Amino acid sequence: MNKKVIVIIILLFAVSDLSVFASGQAENEVSAALAKGIEQYNEGNLLDAASEFREAASSDDPETAAAGYYNYGTIQAEFAAQAQDPDEKRSLLEESYQSLKRSAELEHLPAAQQKQARRNMEVVREELSRLPDKPPEGQDDQDGQDGQDGQDGQDGQDGQDGQDGQD
Repeated sequence: MNKKVIVIIILLFAVSDLSVFASGQAENEVSAALAKGIEQYNEGNLLDAASEFREAASSDDPETAAAGYYNYGTIQAEFAAQAQDPDEKRSLLEESYQSLKRSAELEHLPAAQQKQARRNMEVVREELSRLPDKPPEGQDDQDGQDGQDGQDGQDGQDGQDGQDGQD
């Protein structure tokens, strides 16, 4: 066999081992993110914990990903509970719901956490249903303001005389 061919084969094996090592190292870093997230959460650093849990959710390992999604969804629900702005609250709750749903779909959580993820999804769904409806896209707050200039966007009637814009 030609020496060049042997050297190329050896290099290919070395490169393939290196890529396995690199992907394994990357996966270890993602798994470490879960541990860091738990540590940050316990220290009260919720923003840092959320970031770590989100990274853990990207894991190729279904158990790590499920735990990452579960914890990220739980923290998003905590942020939503603190939010004053209804749009921000809705956004956080929707993100929480999707993360909890994804953790449950992966089905790699321990049974108790799997049950808790589904329960948390229901609580988040209830919270979402309590929020005021979001106005349709493209409609701003200035259209149809009753009482400002006597118009409600129809024909000048603002419903005060019971006709509600109908003649």
